[in-house]
Amino acid sequence: MKIPRFFLRKRTARFAQLAQRDDIRVVGPLAEALRSWDSESQQIAEAALIRLLPRLRAEHDVLLTPDQRKILHRALRGKNEPLAMAILRALKHIGDSESLICVTRMVYERSRSGIDSRLQEAAIESLPLLRERVEEQKAVATLLRASEPTRLPDEHLRPSDAPGVPMSSLRDSETSTVSASDGSRLAPKLQFACTF
Repeated sequence: MKIPRFFLRKRTARFAQLAQRDDIRVVGPLAEALRSWDSESQQIAEAALIRLLPRLRAEHDVLLTPDQRKILHRALRGKNEPLAMAILRALKHIGDSESLICVTRMVYERSRSGIDSRLQEAAIESLPLLRERVEEQKAVATLLRASEPTRLPDEHLRPSDAPGVPMSSLRDSETSTVSASDGSRLAPKLQFACTF
């Protein structure tokens, strides 16, 4: 299927506008341009990414979606060495566990034909920082994960009119009812006593 030239010219012009911006927020859309059918759009995106990627820091990791990161991971294995170097510099700060896998492969694939020693050295240099970043991400995820309850919530609460519950364990508003704004009375409040 052949794409109309008008569409390609228009798309290339959009990528050129993005590439002219000196704003790191366009890194994601430019990464998507790397998988464009149009080689001119790819070249524009590559030149802009080489300029913008090294400026990314840890707080900029939200600028890339997982799919955009995958595109950058694939570009690491491409033929554009300056782009791969820029991606490696960025991954030190914005990399994730998938990035760690890609860079580790890059380090240990010495027999890969055409790999430049400078590129491999850059991968070796970025690997410890990337490992540290991934470990920090795992630690944060562990801290933010909810712990599992040891008992079901029904075991902790029971209605206040249950037999065997002392009156002192009830709240102050034992018999109160909720009133609507128009003065009518609604259902009584449910009251629970905690049992541990």
